[in-house]
Amino acid sequence: MLRVLITAIAIAACGGCRFSYAIPRAEAGEWMQKYYDATSPYAEIDVDHHRIGHRAGNVKRYAHNLNGRTTTPADPACVNSLMDEGFREIGLTAVEVDLRSSPLPDDTRVVIVHDKIKAKPLSDTAIAYMRNNTLESLFDHFLAQGYERDGRLMMLELKIPHRPDGELDEQSIEIIRRTATTIRSFDDHPQRKRLMASISFLTFSFEGLKLLRAEIGPDHGCGYFLLSSSNRVPSWIFDWFAGIPRFDDKIERTLAETPWITGTIFAPRWIRHFRQIFNEINDRRRAAGLRPLELHLAIYSEPFAEYRKLIARATNDGEDPLRNVKGLFFEIGP
Repeated sequence: MLRVLITAIAIAACGGCRFSYAIPRAEAGEWMQKYYDATSPYAEIDVDHHRIGHRAGNVKRYAHNLNGRTTTPADPACVNSLMDEGFREIGLTAVEVDLRSSPLPDDTRVVIVHDKIKAKPLSDTAIAYMRNNTLESLFDHFLAQGYERDGRLMMLELKIPHRPDGELDEQSIEIIRRTATTIRSFDDHPQRKRLMASISFLTFSFEGLKLLRAEIGPDHGCGYFLLSSSNRVPSWIFDWFAGIPRFDDKIERTLAETPWITGTIFAPRWIRHFRQIFNEINDRRRAAGLRPLELHLAIYSEPFAEYRKLIARATNDGEDPLRNVKGLFFEIGP
């Protein structure tokens, strides 16, 4: 009851806090262009920036929860099909998916689904989905379609909970090791180098990202993105309920000082003074001889009119724009 009360207070404090606004599928190309046009006066963003589809570019049909008598959605789509639709029909250049461990006995594969898969009995639909939607099958399909030659990207999120002591729990270590094993299974593939350059890993856990890189090996060429949450007043609620760390000075230092981190992804709505913060982080990296962070903006946290105001307010006349923006994250609806 206490958590419910505190959650209600926190939601009220941030103005209702609707967390996701999807663009209509039939008009996705037009809306993606509108967001680029709204962003480009205030950020250094290329015309050929990455257009990234959250949840494989289809929030309605992407597998969310496989537990229970009925999965959510009831008929989760094959992630390979969603990726094809996103690249060929919508104009995406990258897709984001979530990695989870299969709970089935003697099954060490990585499954693509948003929520954790519990070990309790699963429906026939869930089991069939798990068999056909693994990380290995995603890589096989990506290569079979030649997407690695077209500059397409896969952004793979590991759901690793943050712990104050910095330790990783057993389940987090398991998904990291399974993922690394899948990556290394492609070491002898003739397109290995291009495949690895098409893969970026995302997580809120620096410890998890560091272990994953160690397990895979530093010479594989994958990207590593440390996700940035929020420095606003109610952001502690994310840590308490979802295992997501607050965006604080420690994370800023980590982003500024870790040579192998490729970039970060953040929602402008949730980080106060984001332009100053990330420009300063990249200034520090350049001064230390490090590559600047690639910035990707998750722009589905507010409706378009609010996003346009937010990005405009971040840069006053005469101030530097937000630098090194390489992509925009979209949530695409039905």
